[in-house]
Amino acid sequence: MNDQKARTTAKDISRSFIVQAPAGSGKTELLIQRFLALLPSVEVPEQIFAITFTRKAAAEMRGRVIDALKEGAAHAVPEEDYHRETYELALKALAKDKAKGWALLDQPQRLKIDTLDSLNAWLAHQLPLLSGGIAGASIVEDASELYSLAARRLVEQLGEGTVLSGALHKLLRQGTFGIQGLEELLSELLPTRDHWMRHLFAGDADEIVQQLEDATRRLIDSELAVLCSKLPTQHSNELAALLQHASQNATRTVSLERFAPWQELEQLPPPDSHHLAAWRSISELLLTQRGGWRKQLGTIGFSTDYAGQRRRLIQLIENLSDKEDLRLALFEVQRLPDPVLADTHKDLLRALRQLLPNLVGELKLLFEERNTVDFI
Repeated sequence: MNDQKARTTAKDISRSFIVQAPAGSGKTELLIQRFLALLPSVEVPEQIFAITFTRKAAAEMRGRVIDALKEGAAHAVPEEDYHRETYELALKALAKDKAKGWALLDQPQRLKIDTLDSLNAWLAHQLPLLSGGIAGASIVEDASELYSLAARRLVEQLGEGTVLSGALHKLLRQGTFGIQGLEELLSELLPTRDHWMRHLFAGDADEIVQQLEDATRRLIDSELAVLCSKLPTQHSNELAALLQHASQNATRTVSLERFAPWQELEQLPPPDSHHLAAWRSISELLLTQRGGWRKQLGTIGFSTDYAGQRRRLIQLIENLSDKEDLRLALFEVQRLPDPVLADTHKDLLRALRQLLPNLVGELKLLFEERNTVDFI
């Protein structure tokens, strides 16, 4: 397959492209050619950024650009047509280099080919006021020690009798962790603080509760829609009848409670959060707690005393057992949260809203003390 036209098009610097090709097809060479093609169009080489995921890839790409410039400076014309294109682009780049006095071969660090994190750090140091005054600060790749220390400093305020210590006590009372567990929980939140801070400060505690419940309902509706699409419609009536039977004859208290919605239902309800309990019942009927297809049927109302219904359920499970996507959808529904937060969870959320700004504040103080920052 001749892709020369696509390669030539991708070097058009007036347009943007996504290049998809298998390994070993010359994507890096194409990127180098585009980088060299851009150099004659800028006033300084720092106007061009090439971003990679790893330092190794960045070093390789920078090295190949420099090698191309060296070959151009040495007038070492390659034999291969494709590399000759790189050579010709390098000559044009060198002409601009000479005209502007860039001295790229003597100052290769002016070629901005680096990782995304390195680019972010460079940008932050250029804008000390907008970036919170971090100019001159060192950036740590692994700030886990600082996250842990910030959490420890916050938890150490437990005995001070303040609103903050009250919030800490509330977390300890409601949670299943001790002081060390609380420190670990808080420290694990800091690496993702850019995700939750904007929501935390977007409104008061009641508004945050409402936002969280709305998001939970959307999640539930989405997962129930998936389950509904995976459930074969020809089994709907049989499934509803078996669920009604289970709602009246389950012998295990937990199962009886879970089948309770089917005492009033005669068919599958709409797939929305208002009917989550009824859809959970389907998972209770067909799956074990670990997500496998159910084999023990006695405690859910299908003992040998109900031989006919028992055979019908066994047959239904056999008919569905080869549908792995259905089993996974049922298991996901089994694990969905309730659409409305319990009062204890609302109290925990309010406590966290009091604590987390102070947690971020402790981290910022540590950054100032040590003249360092993380990438966030």
